[in-house]
Amino acid sequence: MSAQLEHPVDAFMRDARTIAFVAADHGTHSLYERLKGMFVASFPDASSSEYEWAMQRLARMAGV
Repeated sequence: MSAQLEHPVDAFMRDARTIAFVAADHGTHSLYERLKGMFVASFPDASSSEYEWAMQRLARMAGV
């Protein structure tokens, strides 16, 4: 049996969900901006389609 490695973006999204769930500022643009900044710092070479995909999900997680 081989162990499957988690894709870095999947790991990031899992962590982002946790952050959004416990954030005192859930439902605010500031949380979205914080998550967005974390994504850009973690994945500076993301394509425009990857970026758009991630921002849609992060906005939903942030509640905006």
